[in-house]
Amino acid sequence: MIILTYFPEHKNYRRLIKTIFKRFDLLKEGELWLGGLASIIIVVLIIFTCRFSDMFLNLYPIEETSHDARMAVSCDSSLLNAKFITSLQLLSIHKHEQEQSIFDMLDQQHITLTIHFIGTAFSCKNVSMQQNMDRGQSISSTNFNCSFDNENFILSVSTLLPQHRISVEFNLKGPYFVGGFRLCLSGPSKTQNEKKYIVEELDFCQMFSPLNETLTVNALVNIKMTKTINRTMGMSINDDSMYGGLWLPKLSVTTLSDALVYEENGEYLRYLPERTSLIVDMSESDFFVQNTQEPIARRNEIIFYTVLFS
Repeated sequence: MIILTYFPEHKNYRRLIKTIFKRFDLLKEGELWLGGLASIIIVVLIIFTCRFSDMFLNLYPIEETSHDARMAVSCDSSLLNAKFITSLQLLSIHKHEQEQSIFDMLDQQHITLTIHFIGTAFSCKNVSMQQNMDRGQSISSTNFNCSFDNENFILSVSTLLPQHRISVEFNLKGPYFVGGFRLCLSGPSKTQNEKKYIVEELDFCQMFSPLNETLTVNALVNIKMTKTINRTMGMSINDDSMYGGLWLPKLSVTTLSDALVYEENGEYLRYLPERTSLIVDMSESDFFVQNTQEPIARRNEIIFYTVLFS
């Protein structure tokens, strides 16, 4: 009030504030509106309650919540209006109509397999590829890209997999060795229905290398692909759920070294092989992981409890 007296152009604001303060009797019992200091405290408490409720409502989902927004609510970045449920389910069970689309999109995602043979003198002219079929049959393929890094001695071979259940064999012909290899899987992201369904980009790599030895001449890598479905429930019961999906690869190898073979049959065998082969056997898990995110308190609940508290 004192400050506003120095600004005559704001006399209307000063008059309004003066009128309001006349109605708030802080010392007596009050006249018309509110009386006493306790009433002022209650009004302030209700204002802060409504503001906190509104800010807490916006802490969902976590993908759209920033660190600054969480800190502004309670100075605690772990505070979220979200709870999570994770379950492991059979892939063969019947899917809800809304869920089926994300499974179909994952099945249709194009996956590229890339192998980096590290520490080798093999070049692209030594590379051949084949797809292994049932009953010991195989089909030769030239559908791959190859490059060789002369400075770091790295041979890179990549191919677009025609399906997700497949066995691919890379053969390197020549009297050379391989120090190790790096296996990578990549696939583009995809959205559908105005981002109601989102398939995440696949970008996975893992290194395999025996300690102080060269790679075995017959390496086998098993890749188990598991679907991970992320379901985000709507803020209200009637809102549509959002679905996200990605592949989770799990790699395992039988052996990386032929040390036991050389120890049992003789060290001279190190210099006899004329071919190094790597078999990549990819299959899909019988289960899928489903992560469900839903709000702790929905809009109607927050409004109800805020009014009840007030």
